Amino acid sequence: MKAGHVVAIAAAAMAFASGCGGDFDPGSRVTDLRVLAVRADAPYAVPGQNVHLEALAVDAKERELTWAWGLCINPASSTAPGCVAALDASTLIIESGKSTFDFALPDDVITSVPAAAEPHASVGAVVVVCPGALSRHGGFLPFQCVDPAEGRALEADAFVVGVKRIFARTADKNDNPVIAQVRWDGADWPQAEVKEVVACDESGNDYGACTANEQHVITVDVPEASSESGVDSFGAAFREQVVVQYYATEGIFEHDVRLASDATTGWVARRAAAGRTVQMWFVVRDDRGGVAWDERQVRVATR
Repeated sequence: MKAGHVVAIAAAAMAFASGCGGDFDPGSRVTDLRVLAVRADAPYAVPGQNVHLEALAVDAKERELTWAWGLCINPASSTAPGCVAALDASTLIIESGKSTFDFALPDDVITSVPAAAEPHASVGAVVVVCPGALSRHGGFLPFQCVDPAEGRALEADAFVVGVKRIFARTADKNDNPVIAQVRWDGADWPQAEVKEVVACDESGNDYGACTANEQHVITVDVPEASSESGVDSFGAAFREQVVVQYYATEGIFEHDVRLASDATTGWVARRAAAGRTVQMWFVVRDDRGGVAWDERQVRVATR
């Protein structure tokens, strides 16, 4: 999730991004404050059910982060700005380091909407992450993030505002997808194992400019059962689309996003990564709000 933008934390677009030339960092390269995903233990929940949220946040500068969490109940607009505008101030909490949030769906979250709107009944969880002091204030974006060293309000692109939507259903369920295994060059890659690589001489973003010896293959194995299908309680047939998104603090991915049925991509360390430990994250999303993630590290030799 790009810092400063009010966006929904939802299923990724079904597009395939490739490592290519150019001077701009691709979206998969994490160089600033980012919230990569928010996972709910119950993406579909019944009225009155307790829901636990956990955010995957990364700050390249490793600053202390202040969080805000709050709820919008059945907002008039299902967009992220619509949820922020409908934020229930009585649910808002602001706390340093609070990357998790627990709440209960209102008992009347479904019965309070017209019957035709019941398939869309939901609770939106607003999440705000600030590398400083965070407070409420008026305006379209009702938060202020203040730099602790300089005491000045930061621009909107210096902090993150997003929304995680939880659907209210009396019978339907949605399990989060599962990551069964991560593989490096075809072999199992345990989480505790730090891979050792050499850097390519590429300073841009052209994956193909690196040699075969410098290219490595990463595979995220997602069981077929993670792509759920059936008919929901409203009579609508569904088959989940599941994707894997790849992120790293450095390097070039051959593909940033892959379908979970073929979740293999290439990766190379760029010249800028020499002497560094690169952190990687693999985020699996289904298009009904389910999320899973895992992470690994790669050590790049000094050139």
